[in-house]
Amino acid sequence: MKTMTYIINMVVFAIITQFAFATPEWQDDPAGYEFTATISGAVILNDGVQMGDDGDIFAAFDDDGNVRGIALQLSPPFGPYQGTPVFEMQMRSNSEGDHLTFKYYDASEDAVLDISEDYTFVINDIIGDVTDPWILNIADLGCPECTDDDAALAPVGGCAAAVGMWGCGFSWAGSTLNELCPASCGT
Repeated sequence: MKTMTYIINMVVFAIITQFAFATPEWQDDPAGYEFTATISGAVILNDGVQMGDDGDIFAAFDDDGNVRGIALQLSPPFGPYQGTPVFEMQMRSNSEGDHLTFKYYDASEDAVLDISEDYTFVINDIIGDVTDPWILNIADLGCPECTDDDAALAPVGGCAAAVGMWGCGFSWAGSTLNELCPASCGT
C-alpha cells in the first residue's frame, strides 16, 4: 500500500510541476520563411540588471504574433561580455520591411516580458556581435500614473482607509480597489 501511495504522489507531483513551471509554447519555423537576418549579440536588461538565467528564452514575433526566431543563449569566452549571457538569433521573413517585436521569457519568474525595442526586417542584416552587442530593455508596462482615486472612495475616508478595511480585491462601484487605489495596493 505504501508503494502505491508513493507512486500516486509522484504522478500527481509530476503533473502539477508540469503546469507550474510551463514555458511558453513558442515554435520556430525556419522552413516557413525565405530570408534571414541575424542578431549576433543581444544583451537583455531589466532596470539595468542583465538577464539570462537557465531556461530563459528570447524570441522575435511579427505583428500577427507568429514566431520569427528563437535565440540561443551564449556565454562568450572572451571580450567585455566574457562569461555573461548574450543571445544570438536568426530572424526570418518572406520580405524586407516586416515589423518585428521581441519577448523575453524569464523562467525564474515564469513570466513573459515585452522588450521595448523593435526591428524592421532587412534581408541578410547582421546586428551586433558578442563584443559589441545590441542592448535591449524589458519594457516598463507599469502603472502610468500610479495615483490613488481618493475621491471615488471619499465616503469611507479614501484609498488608505478602504484598503485597510477590505483589502485590494474588494469591489467598489464596479471596480476593484486594485484598480482604484494602485498606489495603496502596490499595483
